[in-house]
Amino acid sequence: MGPRQPISDVAPAISPAPVQTAAAPITAPSGPAMSVDDVPIKANDILNVIVAQKLKKVEEVPLSKSIKDLVRGKSTLQNEILGDLQMEFTSAPEKGEELPLEELDAALGVGLLVNILRVQCRT
Repeated sequence: MGPRQPISDVAPAISPAPVQTAAAPITAPSGPAMSVDDVPIKANDILNVIVAQKLKKVEEVPLSKSIKDLVRGKSTLQNEILGDLQMEFTSAPEKGEELPLEELDAALGVGLLVNILRVQCRT
């Protein structure tokens, strides 16, 4: 029999299992809630959100361009934008895709007001 080797040389090192600790709970700030004024939504806001979302643009959509210019010949995308606008507004002008967004905004603003009044009358 040969000389004995220490256990530390023969057995693999055993490390303790990792201990998971719970993260400190996040608490909401205490005190009175901040008051936020109720501001009506403008047609321009809805128009910008719909167009920017469909175009996947984070930056501001240029109001001087038309939907037709912005979609660059993608008729399916153009039709999706127009369909979404028709769902939000009661009336959309003929050939709205050819109008600069600033003109389209003015035309859609009337439809938004009618749509808001219709919703308010139902409740």
